[in-house]
Amino acid sequence: MSSESCPVLGGAIPAFKKFMMQWEALATTAPHVAPFIKARLERAWEYHCHMGQTCAYIMVMCKS
Repeated sequence: MSSESCPVLGGAIPAFKKFMMQWEALATTAPHVAPFIKARLERAWEYHCHMGQTCAYIMVMCKS
């Protein structure tokens, strides 16, 4: 089974970072929704920092 047909966890961090960059760009191009986007981005950054410090998450990332 290849990663093209079955998603792998190794692509989770790059996908998450891409999601964050797209939402940051949206906040600058759509100022009327920027406060809502920024509030959620703060929470997403907290999650991103937390998942990088979790041993179980790191072990799963290395295994996949």
